Amino acid sequence: MKGIILAALATTVLTLAAVTSRSANAPDRPPGIAPQQWIAINERVGFIIVPDNIQVLGPPAVAAQLLLLTPSVAGYFVVKGPQGWIRMVVVEPIKGPGDAG
Repeated sequence: MKGIILAALATTVLTLAAVTSRSANAPDRPPGIAPQQWIAINERVGFIIVPDNIQVLGPPAVAAQLLLLTPSVAGYFVVKGPQGWIRMVVVEPIKGPGDAG
């Protein structure tokens, strides 16, 4: 189940990267973050790609057309608060007994 959630999250991030690639030039990104590392979700939330995994986004590859998963990227979410950009940590909730939770 955890693998499915991680795969869905990676797919979502890659989809957001493709859809919002024009937002990489947004001037309102955290200081020190290169445009190719920044995926703006909205004016207060974004995703930062870890530099080792940056890939240039382009037209869909043949593998993507065959519905194969593209390689995942590592990174983290940030949110803009009153003091500036803050890194968010996703915490998996405590699982209940059996299949519950």
